This record gives sequence, structure tokens and C-alpha cells, in this order.
Amino acid sequence: MRPMTEALATNDFLEEMRLLFGSPRVEAANGRFDAGFNCQAVSFVTAYLCRLRSMEVDVCEGSLLFIEKGGTNKHVTVIDPHAWVGSPKHRDIDLSIANYEGHKFLPVLHDKVVGDESWNVRPTTSEVTFQQVLRDFRGLPKNRYLLYLHRGRRVFQFADVVAGGAATCSPPTRELLERFPDPGLLAKGILHLHRLAEGSRQRLETQPQIDAWANLDRWQIDGVSELKAAMP
Repeated sequence: MRPMTEALATNDFLEEMRLLFGSPRVEAANGRFDAGFNCQAVSFVTAYLCRLRSMEVDVCEGSLLFIEKGGTNKHVTVIDPHAWVGSPKHRDIDLSIANYEGHKFLPVLHDKVVGDESWNVRPTTSEVTFQQVLRDFRGLPKNRYLLYLHRGRRVFQFADVVAGGAATCSPPTRELLERFPDPGLLAKGILHLHRLAEGSRQRLETQPQIDAWANLDRWQIDGVSELKAAMP
């Protein structure tokens, strides 16, 4: 049987995560390109999904450096700011990277890209090291690299989910969920993804995004209470 953490990295699961929490690719307010990862919302949700699996992770905040030097797809990109989840024990877990530079998904679990060993994934807490790798990338072997710069951490608190979309620190998600009156809708979304990974719920198979959330809004459960009851 596939480990439950790997169930979080299957294409069906990631497609569902993307359906619910992906955001449009736009020019960000700071003039930088926003690839639409919606990493703040995805990291918030991933923290709950991991905690449901008895993995004590928190939301990590910082920057991500992409370097691809092999094959025909060569690029260097800094994602700043970026958010993911992790801990000293479980290391970095990032389910937000999607439809980027020719990659449909790049799910990172425990410092490894699932299903693709060609990526070298590592963390650092040093701004100097991060900038040095960025500056000297031409000297690196022809390979693929993901370097996570840890700047801060938001400690997991279950009660945060009660705040709904505002708790995710994601303006697109907050704006989306404010269209619905159910204050437990975010919890329903997390619970849906949890049960999808377990195999006890099917994909919503609904487009566009607003219709997927309308589907969850009609789900006759108390999202917060059900999610709390599922926590170990």
C-alpha cells in the first residue's frame, strides 16, 4: 500500500488542490511575475493535511530558488516570498508548484521531488548562502536544484481554521471564500482533500473554481467540527 503522505502527491490529488486553491498568473503588485502557486493558501492547507497524518509540521516562510541547467529547459528563478510546510523531522514539504516552466507538478515531500530524482532539494537558513548559490549558479553541475531559504515559521494552531479564508494569508482565497456565508467552508475544503487522499471521497469534477467551492458549500456537515474530530 502506498504511504499516505505519497497519496498527497498523486496527480489526481494535486489537480484537486489546484482546482480549489490555484490562482491566476498575474503581474504582482511589486512588479514581479506571480506564477499562481497561491503558496500561502496551499501551505496552510498542507499543514492541516500533514497534521491529520500525525506529522508535526508548521508553515515555513521565505524564498525558493529554482535552477535548471540540464536538458533544453534552462532557467534560474527566485520565488519571493514563498511558503511551504516543514519541520526538522519531516523536512520541507511543498505541494504548491504547478504548471511552471514545463512542469505540471513538482511535489516536494521530505526534501525530495516525488517521482523525479533529478532534482537536488535542500534547505538553508542563511541569506548569504542563498545569494551565493544564486550568484554562482553557472559553476554548478548540470542538474536541477530547489533551494529553500527559511526565514520564519508560523506555528500550527488548529483554531486558525475558524477564521476561514483570512487565515490563509492569501488574498485570492479570502476573496473567493467571502462569497459564501458558511464560516466553516475552508475546513470543508481541507476535509474533502483529506478524505480524497484516504480514498473515501471522489474528486469534485467541477469547473470553474467557484463552482467547486459551491459544491463544497452544499456539503451538509459542520466542517470545523468534522475536521477537529479527524485530528489525531
